[in-house]
Amino acid sequence: PTLPIVQDLVAEERQPSRTPLWLLMLRLSLVGLAILALAGPRWNPPDNALAVGTGPLVLLIDNGWSAAPDWARRQERAIGLVEGAGTRPVAVRATSEDVVEVLPVAPPSAVERLRALQPVPHSVSRTKQMTAVRDYALANSGAQVVWLSDATEIGTPDPIVSEFVRALADRLTIL
Repeated sequence: PTLPIVQDLVAEERQPSRTPLWLLMLRLSLVGLAILALAGPRWNPPDNALAVGTGPLVLLIDNGWSAAPDWARRQERAIGLVEGAGTRPVAVRATSEDVVEVLPVAPPSAVERLRALQPVPHSVSRTKQMTAVRDYALANSGAQVVWLSDATEIGTPDPIVSEFVRALADRLTIL
């Protein structure tokens, strides 16, 4: 006798005639995000500003101890910059090296030089290289300078660095 009463207590499962709008919008946005993720969009497109100039490109690279942890990524970025410069001559300068005359070479030679460059296990002094690069860039009006910085500063702020940035403000890119 209790079975008919219990059968009446269980309600039939009801299905809506169509999907609610909020659920439809949520599903469509998730599918859209999945499509974007699979497409691999580039939020930071590469700089094509280097291919526009006509003068030499001077690439100044910090290669002290603080550049060692991400050296492979830094090296690939520098190679990409040289390849993006097109046919412009390129001068590669490392802050750990002795100062010599800035002489631009063909991009394939600059890529070989970048592949051979390695970080050094000590702090580097940027002042000598920055002075040489600044003098070269000011003497060549079409020269463009890209500084791949390791973002470290040891001791007190160096006035040579701030003067380097100020003198080459419109032709300097710091990465």
